[in-house]
Amino acid sequence: MFICIFTSLTASNMNDTTMFGQFVGLKNFAKLFEDKVFQKGLVNTFIIVIVSVPTVCAFSLWVGSAIYKLNNVALSAFRCIFYLPVVTGSVAVTVVWRWMYDNYTGILNTALKARG
Repeated sequence: MFICIFTSLTASNMNDTTMFGQFVGLKNFAKLFEDKVFQKGLVNTFIIVIVSVPTVCAFSLWVGSAIYKLNNVALSAFRCIFYLPVVTGSVAVTVVWRWMYDNYTGILNTALKARG
């Protein structure tokens, strides 16, 4: 971490053969804040943080409080629906790999048999 901070205060690049370039102080940061692309990215980041994070937190708390008040059957159904995307990805990957390695119809064994 200290090396990164020190390097940010020097005029070095990835092509330098020396470990550190000439010390320039905060000039790198002054150039960074003058860059239009960085300014736009900084504004976009602040907008996402200010709008998205509170919205997602409020929605999550609302859904959690709505689910908490349901009966056991509906609560179990909602838990299943919310957890289903976590499981389906790994199940799909498992099915594809089992199909690829199948002894008789698998794509890898078919390719190996074709080569002899």
